[in-house]
Amino acid sequence: MVQMTSDSRQADWGEEPGFQQASLLFSGGPSALQETSRRIPPVPSGSQLILDLETKVGFDQIRGRSGIRDMGMSVAVTYSYADDRFRTYFEQDAPLLIEDLFAASRTIGFNIRRFDYEVLRAYTRRAVRNLPTLDLLDEIQMAAGHRVSLDSLLKQTLRIGKGGHGGMAIEWYESGDWTRLEEYCREDVRVTKALYEYGRRSGSVSFWDRRRARARSISVRW
Repeated sequence: MVQMTSDSRQADWGEEPGFQQASLLFSGGPSALQETSRRIPPVPSGSQLILDLETKVGFDQIRGRSGIRDMGMSVAVTYSYADDRFRTYFEQDAPLLIEDLFAASRTIGFNIRRFDYEVLRAYTRRAVRNLPTLDLLDEIQMAAGHRVSLDSLLKQTLRIGKGGHGGMAIEWYESGDWTRLEEYCREDVRVTKALYEYGRRSGSVSFWDRRRARARSISVRW
């Protein structure tokens, strides 16, 4: 078993084969730092994290899903259960975010395997895809037999809406509205946390099944 502390996080999770650093300028972030400084308190080792990440460009600006790695991280937010704390990371903080993910016992999110982790692969040689992960979309897709949107799950399970879409986050990034960008990402973490905790307590979540034109409940075990 690998021993990790907040000061030493060199667990060998392997490296991505054929890694090539993306041509990112680390231009995102209100301070436009060229060098990363530890202004973000490290996540306590072994904590469970909730993760959400926003990008600098949309799918219409890349060449299919294989280009996700080139979308660039504009902001990411985590919530740590160990210290009940939200942390915000801008693009220049990507190395710190990756450190915190590897220090965590598990990372929870919605579609993070196919999206968030793919974006982060541009910033590290470490195999982020091997991280202990609970992807709620994967679990729900297996139970429902098809993909379900986060917005549909929130509306039917918690009676709340998602409160925006990724295109808005890109507009805020382009205009330099870091406050709204950060709050949007943080709200996605809050609602993902709420959905995870509801499913854990009740053993089920609900969504609007468009194929059957009715609300549908499915069992989950996480």
